Amino acid sequence: MRVLQEEPSPHFVIGEDGWVFLGDHYWNDFSQAIGAWPIPDDLVEATAVTVAAMHAYCARRGIVFVPLFVPAKAAVYPDKLPIGTRSDGPRLRDALIVGCARKGLAVLDLLPPLVEARKIADGFSKLNSHWNSFGGWVVWKAINAHILDHAGRPLTDPAPKHCRVTCELEPPEFPEWPRNEHNRESRITEADFPFGDSDLIFVNAAGERSGSPPSAQVSLEDFPLDVHNRAAANAAKCLVMGDSMASNLSPWINAAFSQVHYRNHHLTNTMAAAVLSDHVDTLAPNFVFYVIADRYCTVAFHEEDFWRAVDLFDGHQWTAEYRWRSDDPDNLIVVSGREALGTPNLVSLPAASNAGGVVLKATVVADGQGLVMSSYSLDGTPVQKWHKIGPGRNAIYVLMDRPVDNGHFWLVRDPEKAGAVLVDIVVRQVPSLKS
Repeated sequence: MRVLQEEPSPHFVIGEDGWVFLGDHYWNDFSQAIGAWPIPDDLVEATAVTVAAMHAYCARRGIVFVPLFVPAKAAVYPDKLPIGTRSDGPRLRDALIVGCARKGLAVLDLLPPLVEARKIADGFSKLNSHWNSFGGWVVWKAINAHILDHAGRPLTDPAPKHCRVTCELEPPEFPEWPRNEHNRESRITEADFPFGDSDLIFVNAAGERSGSPPSAQVSLEDFPLDVHNRAAANAAKCLVMGDSMASNLSPWINAAFSQVHYRNHHLTNTMAAAVLSDHVDTLAPNFVFYVIADRYCTVAFHEEDFWRAVDLFDGHQWTAEYRWRSDDPDNLIVVSGREALGTPNLVSLPAASNAGGVVLKATVVADGQGLVMSSYSLDGTPVQKWHKIGPGRNAIYVLMDRPVDNGHFWLVRDPEKAGAVLVDIVVRQVPSLKS
């Protein structure tokens, strides 16, 4: 049965047998999924550098890092696409997996298991861009196998006692999407885990605690959320940096770990972009799942320079260190100004630390979303950059590959945004940065 789309829409594309796909209004979802979106030359390299640096940051702390580039529904169901829209061009998700492999990082390819699972049931919703509960179960099984193969740390797979598959009519994902009698789908509606309601405790950002049925899913609207499971399959802790694609994975993740910390990576919100390193340092997880819908990879959502600085600072390639702390009277670095960053803070670097080839890390504590500017001059040319910060501790990294004019470095927050307090500065010399 074919349902014809009378007029093209940027919001959705109607395919065969009542299947509906996201249109290019949503971050070029359809074009990049069918291989019709031109991939910028520098996008794959920048993303691969960033993901590899995230992996290295976690690995140095004994943390298993699992990046997941989630394939669009159109890639899993090419036979359901409208005639004339199928393409054999390069797909961004495939290019990212290859790019990461060049950096020595094996990324789990979720497309093969999701395609294979179609022999059993549909893993995606007909009227929704997300995988359904069955798709989440398929992906969870693939994650387990990947971790065992590449990290050598098997998870105790909490296989459900039974999964009942039913046929239901789901509402469209967006109001403007079409709905008709052909949109019925098969999906798992119940997963019976071997623990009870009282074993799970959910804690939201306000510190409020509540219980929930074991098979209940965590919604993106609930982030940030912490889940505690007293009957978990193992005692490990997991950080999930994700978007809405993490929702149908949440029952399996909640069953596996004693603690799960859900955080939004905010890749589509330039003001609220989250920093993995800050969450890792605060939460100290054993596993990190970075779940990214592939449509969000169509923009340079990570800052390559930031992660290069993190990797150099954190990778023990430095030869000398200079530090300032707000409570230390014997600081070698001098900070002039109010530590609340309401007015510019002048950071005076000691001569020995300003010989070129340094990475500066400033730690600030904020009471909400905000911006902090770093400012300095190189050979008379000002270098200024805004750094996004969020509630709690934030690390700001800056590379300086040659001496800073007068040894002066400035920090100031955007007065229209959240307040921030400077608590720590560390400067490390990195000889490989010297020009």
